[in-house]
Amino acid sequence: AYKLDFLPKGNSIRLGNTSKMDIIGLDKEFTVDIVMHNDIIDVCINNWNCITNRCPEQIGTELVFYGQNGDFSITEMKVDEL
Repeated sequence: AYKLDFLPKGNSIRLGNTSKMDIIGLDKEFTVDIVMHNDIIDVCINNWNCITNRCPEQIGTELVFYGQNGDFSITEMKVDEL
């Protein structure tokens, strides 16, 4: 499974072994766009902060969301197959 971590207290996101700090707005409602192809995943938050990683060790059919030190909810999800 792919694992995407949102860490609002540190204002960061982590995707596999890649992270991005100082993300503004993780303490409010935000949109997340995710594009996955084979072992490559691209995540874009609010059409601005993007993180991409190749995760060959994380091949699977699931996508896991994890929030550390906070709560989150998914209010809408749309899945398109290319």
